[in-house]
Amino acid sequence: MADVDLDGLAPCPELDVSAYADSFDRAGLIVDVTRSFLRSATEAGQTHVILVSSAMVYGAWPNNPVPISEREPVRPVPSFLFAVSCATAEALVDEWRKAVPGRTATVLRPVPVVSPERPSRLVHALADALGGEAVSADLAAQFLHEDDLDTAKRLVRRLRPDGILNVSPDGSIMGERLHELSPNAFGVALPGWAREAVDALRWRFLNGPVPPGLREYARHSWHVSNEKLRGLGWAPRVSNEESYVAGSDGSWLDGISPKRRQEIALAGSAAALLAVVLAVVRVVRRARR
Repeated sequence: MADVDLDGLAPCPELDVSAYADSFDRAGLIVDVTRSFLRSATEAGQTHVILVSSAMVYGAWPNNPVPISEREPVRPVPSFLFAVSCATAEALVDEWRKAVPGRTATVLRPVPVVSPERPSRLVHALADALGGEAVSADLAAQFLHEDDLDTAKRLVRRLRPDGILNVSPDGSIMGERLHELSPNAFGVALPGWAREAVDALRWRFLNGPVPPGLREYARHSWHVSNEKLRGLGWAPRVSNEESYVAGSDGSWLDGISPKRRQEIALAGSAAALLAVVLAVVRVVRRARR
């Protein structure tokens, strides 16, 4: 929560839950933080709040429109807890806004945010998922540089619009190009069931990189429109491709402590062996049928 005073305006409460994107194991914390944030705003007599959520609340579905506007319903992938928690936080803010006449709220929905200075587990996880999928040519994805998100925040602090605003670069990165840019791209993609089995094992024993539900974002488009925010005078400076390359460089282990890395190294061989055994069992069962 941050108080901002621009152009003589009274301080405005702001909560950025997109910053919890890398805390896959603590996604439920978003709801608790939002409740506390709104309680503080109420006690202070605030009439406007700003919530920075995530465009991932739209979900990744085969029938997603391209691009997705703010008019589209919120329907996050149920097993991807970060997006579900962001959707709940938005609902809490909407309840707060409607509870008292005269209250307003701005909800920003940025696509996955990239910081070249701080490795993002979310972006690395998406890169890993995109590298292991047989990517559809129709897939479209977006990545936002943190500097462009900062300029969007400054704009809405000053204008205080009431409503939802997507935050994304112009256009998107398409299917095969996403696969090519992924640092973990495989020449031959594994079958979907095999990838999900490996994901589950790596998540359970190695704490990463692909959490439950995120793989859907490597299969279906999530290209949002920035037209509404542009209409307020905002313009992105960094492209999707530049942001994605900067954010997916390196390893998902970059954000893990040395002790945890050692634990991961010890568990890695066992998890890999188990994955192979499960795959063989699956193939044998199919052959018998």
